[in-house]
Amino acid sequence: MKAVQLSIIVIMAFIHLAKVHSSDITCSSKFKRVSPGSLKANDVKSGQDLLPKMLFTDRDETSSVYSNKNVKWNDWNNYLEDIACRCAESAAKNGYQYFGIQFYGECWSGPFNQGNAVLSSVISDKCLGKDYKKCSDFAEYCVGRADTILIYKQQIDVDDCANKPCQNGGECID
Repeated sequence: MKAVQLSIIVIMAFIHLAKVHSSDITCSSKFKRVSPGSLKANDVKSGQDLLPKMLFTDRDETSSVYSNKNVKWNDWNNYLEDIACRCAESAAKNGYQYFGIQFYGECWSGPFNQGNAVLSSVISDKCLGKDYKKCSDFAEYCVGRADTILIYKQQIDVDDCANKPCQNGGECID
């Protein structure tokens, strides 16, 4: 009887923890994946030939760009959304439209030429999505594993009229 009560208590504790750790992430950035899979860079050490600047890392506490957050291996599904949002916001703050996540917890960004990326890299299936499974083509949040980078593009709202003179009383006409 005590074993059954203890089991119920343990199960209820896990349910409570699951609710506490459920995603309450609010992301102000809008972005989408550029590639169907992650890209394996020719530079086997990093994706620097695709996106040259590491904005932050959740992996290396000795790095000058350490985020003060660690990869949340035990809360992976929520972590995926968290790192993608933080990386998008950091890239936007630095004026970059493209960003990528490499080696599970590194945020990279900088000038990105999609044409050169195709020439200098190969599509890889070594990206991870939810539940540590291979990233599906329709998954919103994924990361590259070691030596691969999953690239995203900011979806910036563009005012089509911003660069055109207004013509009929202040309203933009195409």
